[in-house]
Amino acid sequence: NHFFGRTICPPFYPEKPLPFDPMAESPLLVRQPSPSPESETSLDGDGMFTEPEDYFRPPVQLPEQTVVRRDGSKLVVSLYSEHPLWGHMLWNAAKVLIRLLDGSDLCRDRRVLELGAGSGAVSIVAALSGARQVVVTDYPDFDILKTICANVRRANPGRCCPDCWAIYSGPSPAEGSWPAVAEHDHSVCEQPLIHVAGFLWGRDVAPLLHCTGGQLFDCLILSDLIFNHVSHRDLLRSCSQTLDPSGVAYVAFSHHRVHKVAEDLNFFLLAEQEFGFAVTKVGSAVMPQPMFEKDVGDVVVRSTVHVYLLTWQKAGRAVIPALTLDTQTTGPGPE
Repeated sequence: NHFFGRTICPPFYPEKPLPFDPMAESPLLVRQPSPSPESETSLDGDGMFTEPEDYFRPPVQLPEQTVVRRDGSKLVVSLYSEHPLWGHMLWNAAKVLIRLLDGSDLCRDRRVLELGAGSGAVSIVAALSGARQVVVTDYPDFDILKTICANVRRANPGRCCPDCWAIYSGPSPAEGSWPAVAEHDHSVCEQPLIHVAGFLWGRDVAPLLHCTGGQLFDCLILSDLIFNHVSHRDLLRSCSQTLDPSGVAYVAFSHHRVHKVAEDLNFFLLAEQEFGFAVTKVGSAVMPQPMFEKDVGDVVVRSTVHVYLLTWQKAGRAVIPALTLDTQTTGPGPE
C-alpha cells in the first residue's frame, strides 16, 4: 500500500511519482479519424442551398478512441467533432484517472459525480468498476451530452438511464427547449443508473442531487478543469455543495500554459482558504506528449499530469484513500 501525506501546493519539481507506471500500464489509445466530409452544396446554378424534399442527411461519423482496460477488455468512446469547449478531446488527465480508478475500489459502491466530463470515459470506467450511481455532467450543449449518453449506453446499456437516453437519443431540439436532467425520481429506479446532465458550475445543484434522491456524492471527478481560472470559485462552489462529509474529490490536471502555473495552483489555495477543503497531492505522471503540441513552454511541464485530492477539513478530512494499483492481479496490460 502507498500512503501519501498531506501537502498544500508543494514545490513543482522534482515530482513525487504516482503509485503506478503510467507508461507501462496506460490505456492503449487508438485514434480512428473520421472520414472526410463530402461537399453538400453546389456553387453553380440557382437554388444552390435547396435540398430535395426526400433528401436524407447521413449521420455524422464521430472520431473514436479505444481504451484497453486493465482486464484486457476494450472501451470505445466517441469524441464530439471539433468544439470550442474542447469536448472533442480525450485529455491526458482523463487517461491517468482512468488508469487510477479502473478495477480499483476507489468508486465501488459509491455515488460518483463528474464535472466537465467531455467524452464521459472516466465516469464510464467508474461505473464499470462498481460505482453505485454515476452522474455525468458537462456544459449544457446538446450535442456534447448526446455523445456522452451514447458512450454510456454503448459501454453499459443496462445502466443507462432510460429517461436520459430518451432525451439525448433524438435530434437536436431548439435551444433552451430541453431539460438539463430527466424530471423523475431517479432514486427509485429498479437498479442504480448512470445519468447524463447539462450543468453550469456554480449554479443550483438541486437537479444533480435529484438524481440521487437528495444524497450527496461520495466521489467527485475533475479531469483537467482548473486551467479555466475565472471559474475556480464556481467550480469549488459546486464541489462544496455536492461532496459528502466523508467524500473525496479527484482532481487531475496539467499546466498547459507554463507561465500560468501559479494561477492553476490558486485553485487549491482557494479550496483550502475559502471553501474548507483539505488538499493532498498524490503525485504526477509524465505522458508521452502534451495536449497541445504547438503551444510554447517546456514540453515536460506541459506533458505532466498532477493528481490531487480534496477532502473536508472537518469530519471527512482523515478519510483519504490509500491509492494502490495491484499490477499482478488486474489481468493483462495494454495490447
